Amino acid sequence: MDSIRRAYAVLGLETGSPYPAVRKRYMELVKTWHPDRFASDPQGEAEASERLRVINGAYSALARRLDVPAGQTPPRSRKAVVRRLSREEIDAIVDAIGSERLFDDLFPTFARVSAPIERALGALFSRMTSRGSG
Repeated sequence: MDSIRRAYAVLGLETGSPYPAVRKRYMELVKTWHPDRFASDPQGEAEASERLRVINGAYSALARRLDVPAGQTPPRSRKAVVRRLSREEIDAIVDAIGSERLFDDLFPTFARVSAPIERALGALFSRMTSRGSG
């Protein structure tokens, strides 16, 4: 079976289906197999991630071969595996960074820097709106 026929089979479509049918079916499958729907089930989330990877690959292969309307580009392949951090991993990161004092120490700096920027943007916005009303 060649790659295009296999891609149609992954999406559950007849070979030669037009792009609008491919896009519609792809969107249905993404809603069904999106890993976020399985967030409370690690095994289900892993299976959904794998299925969605295969579905994205099939859609990309077909979209490259079919006439895709402007603005409807196929998804890019993601090489990295995205997963949620456990509470223990988050705690370990916070411990490695240090205490909350790091952030407490930075907030006054942000306030000093942001006030002049906010004033400048306000003045710029005032000028732009006054020019438009005149």
